[in-house]
Formats: sequence, C-alpha cells, structure tokens
Amino acid sequence: MRRTCRVACAVLLAAVSPTPAEGQESPIDRGVWLVAGTGRINGTHDLEDDTRRFTIDLNPQVGYFVAPHLAVHANVAFTHSTAGGGVHRAGGLGPGVSYYFGNERSRVLPYLTARTLFIWSRSGPADDASSATSFRQWLAGGGITWIVARNVGLTAEAYYLRSTLRENEREGADRSGEVYTLNFGVTVFAY
Repeated sequence: MRRTCRVACAVLLAAVSPTPAEGQESPIDRGVWLVAGTGRINGTHDLEDDTRRFTIDLNPQVGYFVAPHLAVHANVAFTHSTAGGGVHRAGGLGPGVSYYFGNERSRVLPYLTARTLFIWSRSGPADDASSATSFRQWLAGGGITWIVARNVGLTAEAYYLRSTLRENEREGADRSGEVYTLNFGVTVFAY
C-alpha cells in the first residue's frame, strides 16, 4: 500500500513541471498552483439508543494546472470520530484531477473533480488497543469556487464517495459503503 502511494506521488510530481507563472491573469491557467481544503464537522444523536457521534473531516489538497482549466492534485484526508466511548481515526493520501469552467474574468468557477484515496484507519474503545485496517475510496463530485480576492476563493463541494474494505484476503470478501456530502472550504491560486 505504501509503495502504491509513493508511485502515485512520483507520477503526480513528474506531471507538474514548474514553469514561470508571472504575468498570468487567470487563476485556472497552465502553470498555476492551487492549495485548497474543505472540511466538515458533524454531530449526531441517535434517539433510539441515546448514542452520540461527533466527527471532524479535513481534506486538504495541493494541485497544479497542467493545461488551462485542468488541474492534477495530491489529496489528503483526516477523520476523527467519537461515539459511545469509542474512537475512530483515519488518514489517507491519493491522486486526483479537477476541471474548472470559466475564464480569466470569471468570479465564479464551477468545477468537476475525481479522486481516489488510500485510507489507513484505527478504531476501538477510547481506553483500549485499537484495531487497524486499510481501504480504498473513490470520489466523484462537483463544486463552485467563488473568487473573493485576486487569488483566493471560497469553495462549496458536493460529492459521492464509495469505500471498499477488504474483509478477508483469502475469501476475497469486500464490504462497501457510500457517502453523499457537502463540504465547504477555501482555495488559494498561486500565480
């Protein structure tokens, strides 16, 4: 799994050959770097069994426009969740691609995105040893970045995420899950 992440990062770095970005007028032009991130804080209360869950998700990314409107990026995911005396922590890394619509004068930049993440997680009772597992996530979504300063935008992103967890290596059984969510964040375009 670690080797796969190293290969994905090496491919991403090879694809983003730095070029001078001086004089550029568009935040979505070739040669522009982007640093972005979305997050979500969620609290739930199950009235049937009186359990409460609190979750924090952070999703930073660093990208590079390899062509006008088209960015490749490295994505990171962090999750911390507590419920009924148990703790779940997860972290992940993976590549992605986004296509932004608009031009150099657009203040609203809609986009489509696709990512895959390799996730490592630990969960268990808060006061005991945790069990560890790893799994893969695929994400497809879209969003809007509203430019509020020359190179800073506020972002809203809706996406569909599918996770696949290998239950038993010998039998090949998989367990899958789906998530639909709306996250908010900030995007900085470096040009």
